[in-house]
Amino acid sequence: MASLAVAPDPMEPLAEWLEASLQDTAGRDPLGLNTITLDRVLPQLMPGILQLSERARYFSIYPWMLWQFAERKRPATGEELDQFIRRREYELCLAMKLCSHCEVARAIGSLSAGPRVHAGEDPFARGVSIDSTKGGFGLYYRSPLVDLGAVAAVGTPLGAEGKPTPVEVLRKDDRAMALALSFHEAIKGTEYYKRFERSNDPIPREVLEDLAEQVCLCRLPHREDERHAIRELLFEAGSEDQSVLAACDARRRGFALFLSLVDSDPEVAYSTPEFWRGVIARFEDAPLGGGLGEHTTAAWAALAMKECAQDALCSVWTDFCRSGVDRQGLDGMTVEQLRGMVDDLTEGELEVDGSPVSLAPNGTARDAQAQLVNAARDMDWEAVRSWTAQENTAVSGLAALLILAERLPDRGAVHPLWGEIAGRHSEHQDGLLGLISLLRHRLAAEPTLGELIDWLIRRFVLGPHEVIAYSKLPKATFRFSWEETGRLRFFTPGGGGLDRFDPSDDRRAAMASLTEDIGFWARDPATDMARLTADGEQFVSETLG
Repeated sequence: MASLAVAPDPMEPLAEWLEASLQDTAGRDPLGLNTITLDRVLPQLMPGILQLSERARYFSIYPWMLWQFAERKRPATGEELDQFIRRREYELCLAMKLCSHCEVARAIGSLSAGPRVHAGEDPFARGVSIDSTKGGFGLYYRSPLVDLGAVAAVGTPLGAEGKPTPVEVLRKDDRAMALALSFHEAIKGTEYYKRFERSNDPIPREVLEDLAEQVCLCRLPHREDERHAIRELLFEAGSEDQSVLAACDARRRGFALFLSLVDSDPEVAYSTPEFWRGVIARFEDAPLGGGLGEHTTAAWAALAMKECAQDALCSVWTDFCRSGVDRQGLDGMTVEQLRGMVDDLTEGELEVDGSPVSLAPNGTARDAQAQLVNAARDMDWEAVRSWTAQENTAVSGLAALLILAERLPDRGAVHPLWGEIAGRHSEHQDGLLGLISLLRHRLAAEPTLGELIDWLIRRFVLGPHEVIAYSKLPKATFRFSWEETGRLRFFTPGGGGLDRFDPSDDRRAAMASLTEDIGFWARDPATDMARLTADGEQFVSETLG
């Protein structure tokens, strides 16, 4: 008897085991601009400090965990250390969320611990912090602690036999042990440490509330020995090796420059734009040196100027991608259609510092630059950057670049370190000096504004992005790509919109948080604004002279 075929349910997946070959994502650095800052500049200017390694007490908490792990002779495997760290991260975070003195926002494990605290759980079941190997230690603090010489990385030869360590371990020197022991002094007398830290029992809320009094991030100012140990880790080399000494000196100078700017303008402690504005202004006051920490100021000013120019390119990029998605047909965009769209991007009526400036693709770029420079004569670098970021159009980005090209100093007329940092470039982008030099060279050929933006997009947007996106496969980060038909097709990767990409981090937020934690500045009770402490003033004086 013939069997009857059963029609498949159209709602059932035909092959559940199949996975998409491409992982659709928006990407974080679509033009390769941030790479210059993160890989080629900050390792020299701020070695050992990452963007999110921003709370000072974790520099003693993790050494304590590694010391305890080794002292207890736990199996030296990555899996064991992972569970050891993430469990204690979670329990410390529970305590921090119960602190009666602060509302700590960036305690590691907040997304898992916070809701349970607010739900009134009592006692608390055991858990782990975050879904990442070795938690916040692995993500944010392992690399700095290794770079700062407190922790030996996996594979480091140790002992008389030089056997590679299978897990991260705390180094047996005075600086590293001072970190661990100083935090141990804070935690060892708590009921949590004596009764619960090694058990699997649920932890009563009152035990964690008591623990918060000793271990919350905000309690570091009350632990003088611990704070001193963290200062030594950050600002004392701990080695006579020349590379270690140079890194420590650069780190000290970067922090001291930041603090000296806070002393001049308290807003610097809270605002990256104000940090950029302050460091550029100080450099422009003494471009050849002779001022406070002259070579440090020159180096950081080059980075700040690079970030301003980068934001102008970001405006060009965002408008180009957004317009391409809006204007393309079902089969993409022809070369002629692309040229027409680029011309349209150039035309517009801009208001620059209250002055109207009319731009058109057939107008000369030189005339446009003269109008723009005159209109922006009272705007500093940061004001120009902020203006184009707010406008977020290709024409404003081009206008900002024309203004900044007129202002960029001659490399031979400023401190040599400015030129060294401004000249840094990546595999796909030319950096600050390269970008402005090429733009000036192009202007010398007397192009129209339309010709100039067409060149700018092809040189700094089209070419770099497609190469970078191909290098990231199987992550699909393409915002556009050329097809075999010769058409350009635009995409919205990650299923999201076409927002500006985030600027690279200059470590200001980390410097602000760390220096507040270790007592170099405090908030004035009357104004809530930053004010250097006596220790902070002494640090600046000793470092910058």
